Amino acid sequence: MIRLMFILLLSGFSAVVLASERPKIGLALGGGGAKGAAHVGVLKVLEELNIPVDYIAGTSMGAYVAGMYASGLSAAEIEQRMFATDWNRGFSDKVAREKLSYRKKKQNEQFLLQSDIGFDGKSIALPHGVIQGETMARLLRESTLNLPNFDSFDDMPIPYRALAVDLEKMEPYVLKQGNLVNAMQASMSVPGALKPMEIDGRYLADGGIVNNLPIDVLKEMGADIIIAVDIGSPLVGKDKLDSYLTILDQLSNYMTQSSTQKQIALMSEQDILLKPAISEIGTGEFERMAEILPLGIAAAQGKLTQLKRLSVSTDEYALYAANKMTIRAGLRSGDMFIVDRVDIETDAQLSEATIRSRLKVKPAQPYNQKQLEKNIQSLYAEGIFERVDYEFTTDQGERVLKVTAKEKPWGPGYFDMLLGIEETKAENSKIAFGLSYTLTDLTSHGAEWRNRVIMGTRTWLSSEVHVPLNVTQNYYWDAEVFYQQDKRNYFFPDERGSNGGIKYWQTEYSSLGFDTALGLNISSRAILEGGWSIEDGDMEFIGSNLNSDFTFYGPYLLLGFDSLDNAFFPSQGGVFDAKLQWITERSDGEKDDGWLGQVDWMNVQSWDRHVLELNASYGGVTTKVGIPSVMQDLGGFQNLSGLLRNEISGRYKVFGSVVYRYRILDNNFGAVRLPLYFSASFEQGNVWQSSRDIRFDNMITAGSLGVSVDTGLGPITLATGLAEGGHSSVYFFLGSKI
Repeated sequence: MIRLMFILLLSGFSAVVLASERPKIGLALGGGGAKGAAHVGVLKVLEELNIPVDYIAGTSMGAYVAGMYASGLSAAEIEQRMFATDWNRGFSDKVAREKLSYRKKKQNEQFLLQSDIGFDGKSIALPHGVIQGETMARLLRESTLNLPNFDSFDDMPIPYRALAVDLEKMEPYVLKQGNLVNAMQASMSVPGALKPMEIDGRYLADGGIVNNLPIDVLKEMGADIIIAVDIGSPLVGKDKLDSYLTILDQLSNYMTQSSTQKQIALMSEQDILLKPAISEIGTGEFERMAEILPLGIAAAQGKLTQLKRLSVSTDEYALYAANKMTIRAGLRSGDMFIVDRVDIETDAQLSEATIRSRLKVKPAQPYNQKQLEKNIQSLYAEGIFERVDYEFTTDQGERVLKVTAKEKPWGPGYFDMLLGIEETKAENSKIAFGLSYTLTDLTSHGAEWRNRVIMGTRTWLSSEVHVPLNVTQNYYWDAEVFYQQDKRNYFFPDERGSNGGIKYWQTEYSSLGFDTALGLNISSRAILEGGWSIEDGDMEFIGSNLNSDFTFYGPYLLLGFDSLDNAFFPSQGGVFDAKLQWITERSDGEKDDGWLGQVDWMNVQSWDRHVLELNASYGGVTTKVGIPSVMQDLGGFQNLSGLLRNEISGRYKVFGSVVYRYRILDNNFGAVRLPLYFSASFEQGNVWQSSRDIRFDNMITAGSLGVSVDTGLGPITLATGLAEGGHSSVYFFLGSKI
């Protein structure tokens, strides 16, 4: 062991001596988004030529590559990690649906337009950026494997600097110390897209507009010779300035190029400028990284004569590499960790104890980064935090996990919106607009007060209080009061239509209800709930003078499970919802007691671009008043296609379907994806007035064909359906289900 330490010390001493005898080389890596893959190509050539890098600095994506290389990684290791990262995800902080709680899944499924617009009771406030950078931070942490904070970036295997812009003073700011991930992200935070980083009391963003190629920074660090890699976009001709986006891009490129030219002017004859031929590739085309990297290799090979003058012998380069590895080995990093203490810093009402319970990190016990990131996302999914960050620090010899959970300063109330349009052949258009306001962080355990308004062809008004009852938020109390008004079909068992079919009347249905429950969050996917509900209302039969008043109430038990990865176009997961309620039903003076039951099941499997979805549903009520108010409905797209929505109703329902879906096009535009699907379904089901009538041979067979686009506004669907008995329909949907 002593001999090994002596060899490492000797290697480090030799490297220092050799570095002092040769010119010190600085590597400047410019910003350019996806084009930063060219930097890795340049690094590969430098390694092949045995060219040591003594100092390294970068801007934006250049700061990322420079930081990775400064941490002691080889070009091949950076390539592997860089290409394994889905950079487009970094420009969206939306938490994957499968990581949301059961309750959040159901909320988001209805109000799809999650604006994150805040209201504090006095004024409307907007977020500080389109994206807060939560996901980008996670991607960078996964790349760097949780390196510790540095008192100086000079202590890294290669001394490092990241270049950002101080937005208050609009001047360059050089990051020289601290957390590597934060330094990288500050340099990469494009103003208006990613929220600026607050470091050292300054608001910092992408430094490209003030210094996109930090040559002066390297000279200040002590570099004698500079190798600079410029991957900036050139200005385009008049013929390509055909939209406001290209004009804005031209202005941005001008400012970036202006700063770059000022830096290039500082280069001497012995310095080397590399400019890969990537002008036709966009900064957001991350899917093209594999073809960008060789362009960096080609650019370096085009300057081989100049570069070879900087090469050192094989033995000298081996000592240089050994010194880097020695420093790297001394850094505590990796995807497994043990900490002595967990510190929580938060300005939210949510208690530190609740945050700790969600993190599940205990001192002196091994934990992995993947699980920590998952729990950080779960905490962020609460919707009350602007950012949830963590870092590893050392305090009096202890390794500390420091978690910072900063509450959104534009809250604590937030608006979400709903838009739904439904056009069906032979039926009037249906449209709905909705607004949801949620007042969050009301107690130390995270209570919320949620209010919803939906107007249009149906009306829904509700106010709900959700109160977690313990530190871990496993138990909760929920109470909701609501009013609804809609149209529905109603069955008269003693009347027959002229064609011998069952006769239905259309009714105006309105009711006022109250629901309260105690629940258990079994996991993020499942809940168990016991409660009591009451609903009181009336039905007005359109085209007649007949009206009916009704009331039903009673205790219930609910089991819910939802693991779908997408509410409308799932590729994996399942749903199982079962509710059993003992109800007392009153209708026009009649009264009866009985059971109300509902079970819904879905299972989704996929392979390649193909998805197979199986559905089954059962519902029934045993009460026997003359004009029942509790009914089961069928009809609509993939719910006995060919029939109008909820066209048939009865006391009992059985339904099953097989849905095949094929992803025709990915339509991946980087941060925006609009996949196009084809779907086909086979369905069977019916409704009955008596459980004795339920038989397979009197079920209705139906099917559908459709095409859909998955958008941020919800699905856009055009479909046709055909049902047994000559029923057919054409459907068009946009947005939320209504």
